[in-house]
Amino acid sequence: MHEQLPSSASVGVSGLCVGPASFAAGFEEARQAMLGAAVLRREPSVSTFESLGAYKYLLRIVLEGGTRDATIDAVSRIADYDLRRGSALCTRSKEFLKRRGNVSSTAEALFVHQNTLRQRLRRIGELSGLDLRSDDWLMIEIAVKLVVLRTRLARQHPTHLLPRP
Repeated sequence: MHEQLPSSASVGVSGLCVGPASFAAGFEEARQAMLGAAVLRREPSVSTFESLGAYKYLLRIVLEGGTRDATIDAVSRIADYDLRRGSALCTRSKEFLKRRGNVSSTAEALFVHQNTLRQRLRRIGELSGLDLRSDDWLMIEIAVKLVVLRTRLARQHPTHLLPRP
């Protein structure tokens, strides 16, 4: 059905709803799945709420007004730097964390020399105060995902999909 639409569209599908009492939660899940498809996949697609994985939790945090803490503030400084300079330090930190701090495989995945990656990691530390080698990786990884998600949402301005007052 999605392929037969006259123009591209994102479609969100909720989990199973049983009875009228579950419809409100189902509509909210479908809305978040649609938003997740548009923001995370960057192309119109059909997305289920369950297919969002961990982003179903993160998206809910962002949509409900988010949360602030020192790690999110630190990652936000990196994202702001990326936006001003056209750099990709958030992407580099995300890839480094994904590869559990392995400089060699991260450099290979990013198509950069290992020394270049080390320089970028130092720059990340200077900007944010974070030490990607010793700080809590889970906290940083969650903060990076939240900040990237929040940035993409703001950039795309889906005001009809953002938090409701």
